[in-house]
Amino acid sequence: MLHSQDITNYFKERVNFIIELQPDVSNEAKSKVLNDLRENTSVLESSIEFIPKMEALEYMSEWIGQTIEDNDNPFNDVILFNLDSEYFNEAFIQKLEKSFIYKEGMLQFYNPSANFDKISANLSKVQTVLFCIALFFILLGAMILRNTIRSIIERDRMLIKNMQFVGAQNSFIKRPFLRRTQWVFYKAFILMIFIMCLAFLFLFILAKDSLGFIRWEWVGLSVVLCFILGMLLTRWSSHAYLNRYLSKKLDELY
Repeated sequence: MLHSQDITNYFKERVNFIIELQPDVSNEAKSKVLNDLRENTSVLESSIEFIPKMEALEYMSEWIGQTIEDNDNPFNDVILFNLDSEYFNEAFIQKLEKSFIYKEGMLQFYNPSANFDKISANLSKVQTVLFCIALFFILLGAMILRNTIRSIIERDRMLIKNMQFVGAQNSFIKRPFLRRTQWVFYKAFILMIFIMCLAFLFLFILAKDSLGFIRWEWVGLSVVLCFILGMLLTRWSSHAYLNRYLSKKLDELY
């Protein structure tokens, strides 16, 4: 029910590419690199961020808890930017790197995309785990529903046999039990919908952006499929247990 391509694109557009400038870079060369990035259609303009070396030094001083002199500044000016997911592929990134590496004032182009394959592989594993968890809870719910139906019918097994003794037809005997077990399923299904709505509400509160990754048409289809399968399981289990007690002799019910 998750749109894997949207999730992948989301993470692609949050991979930070870094351009490190030379220590003695001129303001003109710096502006030229920034303008070239803004004019490049593959670069997300809103992601372009220039971090001067003094700002990096201040951050480092705060992090280690002591003041570092300007003369000992190990940092250079850097520019951070992200790529549009459409252009996020190794061939294009290498081409982009070559187009910038020889520009005036450039020192280094850092390409972290090599680690993205590991992220994609981990995302696939997470989806597989989520699918297995969902399947486990579906099977668990089916088992609970079946056992509930069995306990309802088993509790009134003597009533079933008494109705049979007075000449009631099997279809007449089954009717109230089928209605009762059907209501049990309806209540369980409504509870499932309520829990799903609560889960989506918490998701909306805690991570609103993640709702965009959910394929709502698959959610709807899953709900309809669960309803149909639940109804079939309820009917089949009810008939199976009722037929079992209708076919037993009185002394076999004790």
